[in-house]
Amino acid sequence: MWSCLLDLPVVNISQAGREPRAFLLPLLAQPHPSPLLHFVSYFVPLSERMFSLQQTAESENRQSEAKMWTVLIAQIWAGFPGYCWPKADTQEVSHPPTFQFFFSS
Repeated sequence: MWSCLLDLPVVNISQAGREPRAFLLPLLAQPHPSPLLHFVSYFVPLSERMFSLQQTAESENRQSEAKMWTVLIAQIWAGFPGYCWPKADTQEVSHPPTFQFFFSS
């Protein structure tokens, strides 16, 4: 089940006219056998793009859109623990840029 979920673009923010799949984000919070590298390479950049969209919406006083991006970002990061149960790929994501992202304020 999980491998087929990893192949889906979850939110489709860059694919206009496609049905969004944000309803899949809460599934990420459950422990699953997906590589941690997937979260780092897919969801971290996705959350950064969403944060940029959220900031733009706020600066243009589109509060409901800004709130939507805030909720989606929170759902992505709520899924992070699901990736953190014993992993074989911990060494692959243990490099300074990843640590800098996770531990910067």
